[in-house]
Amino acid sequence: MISASMDEATALGILRAERKLRSGDVAGAQSLCLGLERRSGSMPELDGLFGRIALERGDAEAAVQRIRRAIAADPEAAAYRHALGNALQDQGKLDRAIAAYRRALALRPESAEAWNDLGTPDHDAAAIAAQFEGLPVAGFFCNGEIGPVGTKSFVHGFTASISFFVPVP
Repeated sequence: MISASMDEATALGILRAERKLRSGDVAGAQSLCLGLERRSGSMPELDGLFGRIALERGDAEAAVQRIRRAIAADPEAAAYRHALGNALQDQGKLDRAIAAYRRALALRPESAEAWNDLGTPDHDAAAIAAQFEGLPVAGFFCNGEIGPVGTKSFVHGFTASISFFVPVP
């Protein structure tokens, strides 16, 4: 997130740090953020980024602290609520993580990331039923797909596939 009041050099630095973090260069992102913080002081955008960096390093406690600072400065930023949910989930605090994801969705209902992290039981089946009312649908659950989660690839499950059975004249 970039605030309208931020100077151009800081905004560009934050965008560069975001790009480094997304590409997996956690150390590079942290180095840029430290330089920005020395030059410009603390700001919610940096706190949010430092929180995500801490989470990538596996330090969920530091992530929660930094992200909560960002939320205190900008309570209406859905991205910080979503990041807090991720950090709380890493700490095993699932009820709090769910509450953070729900708050992110209340602030930004179109957030695919928050919907994905929150999860909805039988979402796929309900979506198909809503689109193809009355059409019989069969499906199966796949486990063991390899794909990206954040900036890393993992073996993960919960892949849904569907088949339509339509009579051929």
